[in-house]
Amino acid sequence: MEPIKDFVSVVIPTYNRAHLIKRSAMSVLNQTYSNLELIIVDDGSTDNTEDVVKSINDNRVIYIKQSNQGACAARNNGIDHAKGEFIAFQDSDDVWHEDKLEKQLKCLKETGADICFCAISLNKSPKNKKMKSSFVSNIKDLFNVGVQRFFAKYYVFKSIKFDTEMPRCQDLDILLRISNKYKIYELGEPLVDYYIQNDSLSKSADKLFLATSLLIKKHKCFQDPTNYNLLLSGVLNGVYYYQNELISGIYGYGRIPLRLKFRLIFYRIGLFHFCRFIRDVFKNIFNNTNKQLHS
Repeated sequence: MEPIKDFVSVVIPTYNRAHLIKRSAMSVLNQTYSNLELIIVDDGSTDNTEDVVKSINDNRVIYIKQSNQGACAARNNGIDHAKGEFIAFQDSDDVWHEDKLEKQLKCLKETGADICFCAISLNKSPKNKKMKSSFVSNIKDLFNVGVQRFFAKYYVFKSIKFDTEMPRCQDLDILLRISNKYKIYELGEPLVDYYIQNDSLSKSADKLFLATSLLIKKHKCFQDPTNYNLLLSGVLNGVYYYQNELISGIYGYGRIPLRLKFRLIFYRIGLFHFCRFIRDVFKNIFNNTNKQLHS
C-alpha cells in the first residue's frame, strides 16, 4: 500500500507510564504540523496506561496493545501500522517543541536527506545551545542520538527495523545500519525536551557492556581503531553520565555527611569514575567480546 503523501506517522512505545504518556502524546497532537497520526503501542503495561490513552479525545490517536516484548518490538509494531510518507518517534516521557515536525519535514524536503535528527534540550537547561546543521559524515555524530529525535521518509524504517536483541544502544545500532544505505542530516536546533526519569537511571551497566560487544560484532566500522576507541569512550561516558545524574538527586535530601561530600567531589571531577569503573568497563567488554566472537 502506498503511503499517504505529506502525512506523518508518529510512534510512541510505552510501558507503565500512565502518569507521563498524556503529556508526551499532547506534545505530538499540538504540533503546528497537524497532518499526522499518533500510534501509541502499549508494551503490556500493568497500570492504567490504556485508560489514559483512550481518554485523549482526538481521532488521530491509534492505540495498540501488545504483550511485553520491549521498546524495539513496540516501535517495529508501530512501523508496521504506519500509513504516512514520513515516520517519527517519540518517547513516553519526553516533550516535543510544537514546531518539531514542521521544521524536520522542511529539512528533509530542502536537503534531500532520507532521515534527519534534531538536537535536544536536557530538562530544559539554559545551557543547551544550537549546534551545527549538516549531513552526517562521521560516525561520532551518531552517538547519543535518541530515537525521539528521528524523522525519516517511510521507506527508511520500512526496510530497516530496530534490533530486538540489542539490550541497549538500539538507536546507535539502527543509525549505523541506516548510514550504510541512506543520507542522514543533523538539524542542530533543539526540538525535544529530554527528561531523565528515576527508572532511566537504573539501567544495568551489564546491558551496556553486552550491547557494546554486540555492536563490535555487528558493525565492521569498529574494526577501525579510531571508531573502536570512540565506542569505548561512549560506554565510559554513559556510565559516568548516569552516575552523575543519580548523585545530583542526592542533594535534594538535605544535609550530606562530610565523608559522602568527599566521595561526591571525586565523582564530580571524575577520579572515582576512573578508579572504579574503567577497570570494570574494559574487563567486561573484553570478556563479552571474546564470548560473542567465539560463540
